[in-house]
Parts: sequence; structure tokens; C-alpha cells
Amino acid sequence: MTKHVWILLIAVILMVGCEGPMGPTGPTGLTGATGATGATGAAGQDFQNYTITGTIDAEGNCSLLLPTYVGSLLSPPFLTCYMGEPNSDVWWVIGLDLVGPSVAIVWNGYQWRVWIVDGEPGWLFRVVAAW
Repeated sequence: MTKHVWILLIAVILMVGCEGPMGPTGPTGLTGATGATGATGAAGQDFQNYTITGTIDAEGNCSLLLPTYVGSLLSPPFLTCYMGEPNSDVWWVIGLDLVGPSVAIVWNGYQWRVWIVDGEPGWLFRVVAAW
């Protein structure tokens, strides 16, 4: 081997094989700048609600007008309707059904009318409208 190759080989062995103990950890660096604030999210909807309770008539039906400020033709209210036996702690949810109690909402030109049909005569109803 040539003299240069031997010198190179010895230099490599010395670099790889010579490792001493690690020194102490250096000081912590400075904290970086605060990043930009992210975009604000959209506000959630703020709902209002109207609740009415009454008695289902002898035929098992009831009809009631919601106040004119409850929803509009292009933005009908969300309805939750219940019926329950008087003095009971159980309320049954009423929905659109082909058999049994049903509820419908109809726009009459300026306000919403709620119809409950095929309910239990004499039972209570509760309608909650949110808009």
C-alpha cells in the first residue's frame, strides 16, 4: 500500500475508534416566537324555543297555532311532540307515523299550525318548537 493510503486508513481508525465521555448538556436555547393566531371558528346557532301543553280532545286530536314569531315559511321550527297520561311520569314521543299518534305542521300563510291526530283522548300533549 502506498503511504497516502496508510495515513488515510489510520486517520479513519482514529476518528471512529476514539470516543471519550460526553460533556455536560449545554444551556437551553431561547424560546421561539409565538405563532400566528388561528382563524376564529363560526359561531354556533342560538336557538329560542316555545313550549305549550294541553289536553287531547275526546276524538284523540288537537290543533294549536304557534305564535307568528315562531319560524317562517322558509325556516320552519324544529318540533318535538310528546303525549302522556295525566299524573304519570312517562311522556311518549309523537312523530309522523302511519299507525298511531302522529303530528303534522302546516303553514297557514302567516304562522304555523300543529296538528296531533290519533292521540289518546284526555291525555296531555306537550309541543316544543325551536327556531
